[in-house]
Amino acid sequence: MLSELVRPRQRPVTNVVAVFVIAATLVPILLAYFLTRDTDRVDGGGK
Repeated sequence: MLSELVRPRQRPVTNVVAVFVIAATLVPILLAYFLTRDTDRVDGGGK
């Protein structure tokens, strides 16, 4: 198992799994952000 960490033989599979994990994490975060942001604010209202 440790040799796989140093020299993984299935590098393309690892990259694909990593992309899916990142996407599975990022999509719900972005979705929650866009669904919960305040849409009633006016430009320049924070001054």
